[in-house]
Amino acid sequence: MGHAANVLAFAGIFAVNSVLMYVINQVQQSPYMDEIFHIRQAKHYCHGNFSVWDPMITTLPGLYLVTVGILRPLTLLLGADVVCSVTGFRLINILFQSGTFYVLKAIYGMIHSKPTAEKVGNCQSGLNDSSDLDLLSITALLHLFVLH
Repeated sequence: MGHAANVLAFAGIFAVNSVLMYVINQVQQSPYMDEIFHIRQAKHYCHGNFSVWDPMITTLPGLYLVTVGILRPLTLLLGADVVCSVTGFRLINILFQSGTFYVLKAIYGMIHSKPTAEKVGNCQSGLNDSSDLDLLSITALLHLFVLH
């Protein structure tokens, strides 16, 4: 898949999810389920108040910080009340979900890539079969998920 096809796939995923978000926002405009905690926390961060932490949240603040990093420039133009809203935060989730396409594509490419002679020659473990390299890739990915 070429670069243009990747961009088109990303845009398509983003567009479909945006339409779904619009429909959902028509039905559920206020925070729903765990959004109640997460959106309240994200609003504190969006307004620059990093000293508040809701004890009901068990996730690390990284997503909030990245979200604020993306939304903060927009708050200067449109105001925090417009940008730091349920819709604004849901839109960030769609952006991340659409970006997951690239991550999955990269993982798929790692698992299913054919080893080159140079890669196999540099491998000290003696692995020279593509299925061995696939197994090694899958094992490394599983370790990354466990360590994360």
